[in-house]
Amino acid sequence: MDYLIINGSHHLKGNSQKVSDILKNHIKENNKSCEEIKLAEKNYKYCLGCLECEETEECTIKDSFEEVIKKIKETKNIIFITPCYFDMPTARMKNFIDRCNPICSFLEENKKGYFNIIIGQADEASCLNADKCLNDFASIMNMNKIYEQIIFILPVSKDEIEYKLRNIVIK
Repeated sequence: MDYLIINGSHHLKGNSQKVSDILKNHIKENNKSCEEIKLAEKNYKYCLGCLECEETEECTIKDSFEEVIKKIKETKNIIFITPCYFDMPTARMKNFIDRCNPICSFLEENKKGYFNIIIGQADEASCLNADKCLNDFASIMNMNKIYEQIIFILPVSKDEIEYKLRNIVIK
């Protein structure tokens, strides 16, 4: 798979989903494969912080996050889409980050490309803080940034979303 979108929104029909739908169409128009994982549809628990995964490279929690890990391993590039709450990605996205600890070694050896799309209601500085959180995660996981972050400050029109996303060069 060429691209995997990780959608961290709590809302299945909100602004993040609108952005994701437009982006998926753009990727497919460029003859690339793309799937989306909506974290709000997954039933997975919070990381326990036991760190057993650092020894075994497997999580002790057996839940639907195993499917997420499988998709991450299969893709070339990951696109993170998240609303910005209090200068941070959503709690769902933060839990996603924590639950990826078992594949840290895998990702260090199997580099993935990534970029972030942040949707905020506050100012751009707030969104840049959320972006930094995702960039720090990607750096730890040895990912390569393939495109600069895209920030949407609400309210945003469909035309503005399409304009910004059409300028992304899909490789």
